[in-house]
Amino acid sequence: MTHCEYTLSVCLTRDGQVIGRREVSAGAAIEDAVFRALLAGRVSNGGDAPEVRVEPEWSTTGLARVSALRVFVADDERRYGAAMFREQAGAIARELSAAGKLGREESARWSLRAERRERRGLRRATVRRAPLPLVARSLPAVEPGEMDVAIAESVLAELRAHMETRPGEEVAGLLTGRLVHDRERGAACLEVSGYHPLRAGAGGTSRLHFALDSGFWRLLQDEA
Repeated sequence: MTHCEYTLSVCLTRDGQVIGRREVSAGAAIEDAVFRALLAGRVSNGGDAPEVRVEPEWSTTGLARVSALRVFVADDERRYGAAMFREQAGAIARELSAAGKLGREESARWSLRAERRERRGLRRATVRRAPLPLVARSLPAVEPGEMDVAIAESVLAELRAHMETRPGEEVAGLLTGRLVHDRERGAACLEVSGYHPLRAGAGGTSRLHFALDSGFWRLLQDEA
């Protein structure tokens, strides 16, 4: 169960006036905090979701601006800076530019803001999470409480070859592997062992669209 009494939004301002706004979610920070609590053995892998509380850390500039989010899970507190929303701010700027509302030479500032939600009589709900497919193994090279990513040389070679077949074009693929967990040390390692190119279609910001169709998933299941 997640408790957050605020609505978060990314705002773009020019000369002190808001010219663009988009509501955003603290979901990425929450998932990271819960995952790290799982690695440390503070929450169970699957079952009822743990209690999570999200609080804004107010900026000294005021105006409901937020410098960071503080996420509390199982008596553990983690801080996530507002910079995690920089990509959303960039997307707003690109949309304004495409609509002719923000010139290339014009500068705009962005900030994360929080507004307290109106309290309503919502019913309490229990959320259940599917367990992560963790593989138990010792990871002496990974720092306690941290997660490393190990990509096989063969995967890098396949990815490089895929890019070379489409010089100057956008390509995409799905990485597969396993998530190894050292429970005693609270460490993890994502081992990437497979790369599967995706077919490109029309659409999207870059005029390309990559879709995961049912046939592609069946192929992956057969290989697994």
